[in-house]
Amino acid sequence: MSYKFEYTFPDHIKGDTFTGVKFDLSDVQRKGENLDLVGASALMELRAMHPNGTLVDSFSDGAGITIDEGNTTITFDEQVVNVDVALYHYSIKIILDGGEILTYIGGTWEICINPTI
Repeated sequence: MSYKFEYTFPDHIKGDTFTGVKFDLSDVQRKGENLDLVGASALMELRAMHPNGTLVDSFSDGAGITIDEGNTTITFDEQVVNVDVALYHYSIKIILDGGEILTYIGGTWEICINPTI
C-alpha cells in the first residue's frame, strides 16, 4: 500500500509501555489548502500480517489517539501495548468534519516477545 506518510514503528516488546509517536500534518495540502483537522476524528486499525488481514485492535481519538497542536498533528499516545507477538500492518484513517475519510498514515509494527519471561 502507498501512504502519504509511511512509518515503521520501532519494534516493541509485548506488554511494555510504548512512548508514543506524533505525526505532523501541518504541511499536508488537500484541495489546494492545508489539511484542516478541526472537528476531525481519527481511527488506527492494527491488522495481522497484511494490510487486509484480521483486525486485531483499534485505537481512536480519546482512546489511544489524540488530535492536537492546533489541529495539525495526530499522536498515537503513550500506552501499554499488549497484543500478540507478530508483525502487524496499521493504517490511520482521518475522518473529517464533513464525513470524508482520508487514509494518509500507515506502515508496519513488530511486537516482540519479552526476553525476560
